[in-house]
Amino acid sequence: MKCVLSTILSLTAAMLAACSNSSTSSAEEPSTMLDSSSSEELSSSDEKYIVDGRDGQKYRVVTIGSQTWMAENLNFKTEKSHCYNDVDSNCTKYGRLYTWADAMDSAGVFSSTGKGCGFDTVCFPTEPIRGICPEGWHFPDAMEWYTLIKNSGGVDRAGETLKNEPFLAVERASLFWTSTDFDGIQSYDIYVYFCKGDCNYHQDEEAARVNRTETLEKTESAYLRCIRDDRKDSSSPFDLFSINKLPKSIEDTLVDSRDNHTYKTVTIGSQTWMAQNLNYETDNSSCYQNSSERCDVYGRYYTWTSAMKACPSGWHLPSIDDWLTLFSIVNTSRDGMLEKVLRSTSGWKTENGYWNSGYWSENGYDVVSFSVLPAGQMDDGEGAYAKFWTSSQDAASKNIYGTVFGTGKTMLWTAENSLVVQPGTLLQNVDLFNDDDGLSVRCIKD
Repeated sequence: MKCVLSTILSLTAAMLAACSNSSTSSAEEPSTMLDSSSSEELSSSDEKYIVDGRDGQKYRVVTIGSQTWMAENLNFKTEKSHCYNDVDSNCTKYGRLYTWADAMDSAGVFSSTGKGCGFDTVCFPTEPIRGICPEGWHFPDAMEWYTLIKNSGGVDRAGETLKNEPFLAVERASLFWTSTDFDGIQSYDIYVYFCKGDCNYHQDEEAARVNRTETLEKTESAYLRCIRDDRKDSSSPFDLFSINKLPKSIEDTLVDSRDNHTYKTVTIGSQTWMAQNLNYETDNSSCYQNSSERCDVYGRYYTWTSAMKACPSGWHLPSIDDWLTLFSIVNTSRDGMLEKVLRSTSGWKTENGYWNSGYWSENGYDVVSFSVLPAGQMDDGEGAYAKFWTSSQDAASKNIYGTVFGTGKTMLWTAENSLVVQPGTLLQNVDLFNDDDGLSVRCIKD
């Protein structure tokens, strides 16, 4: 983790204030850990509120796009939460600070959705996490924050937009938890700052921004915003993740005239892709661990120079933008599900969970027949991950971008991260590779 919370908090003693006309009760009296009643939504002439039935505290709420959020930080007292600088009045002003396990309700007091999710434990739940939010509300994941940021003008404008909503009143900076896990030790967080040219940590910034920091250790403390439940409970993950809204895919076949090899193809939205990895033999291509039988399953592995010339006539090696378009089409608005939609239904080493240097190896749903198999790379990673060449190169390093399946997550990237693309773009994990690395190829129709 590049930024420690204490460094960020030192930017200012005023992190995130509720608007002066909201009436939030003091956190000095301990709150019971019993969910005595559900939240009650109230209306006034110009504002809406909810009342947390557990302790009677009232919070402003605001609807932005299709989402309804608390417009104040949660101030529900738990045993391990605390006030900024350990000053009780700061809880009234800013809400309480929680560890990730505390925010997730790892003890399972209010629901089972986040039970057991804490430090040194990997959690990728397939339903909204209530955490310690009031009944009818839940702990937002990274994708829900991304949707808010996108609906508020993107990373460069969202800070000021949300400040004026009013959604928040940032004097300098604030840090929020998301329910999206990273690796058991760290979780994703959302960093918001507002300044005009003199920001210390961000000296060159002259506007409010909302940004995802790298990660935050789960033992650190951050604030929590709750978002209202808007998905129906269902035993089917497809309903939970709005997969029913995905475009219908059209399956077909392609015969490569060079060697008469037949490939499945799939049209998803405006794109037509090979639904199998390329298996055309070229110089500087090979089978997994030199086994010809593996080529029949996974296709061949190519150096980048070879991959750039390997697709059949009328098809090409996809660029970063091509992959972005695909991800945008199949975006299900829930973290982790993008990979599940595109992964094959078998072959991933589910019995071992994490396998091979931290890659998440769970079978997918293959909803749109894209069928990503866990091919690994030339001599490593079978069953755990898949890596595909793109035609896009990093201008500075001259290394080549590749798309990686096996992270178990969907990431939010900005120009401050290693991948310099449109800020706030939704991507699967993307990495830089050398020309002579052996990766798989999916061709896309011209």
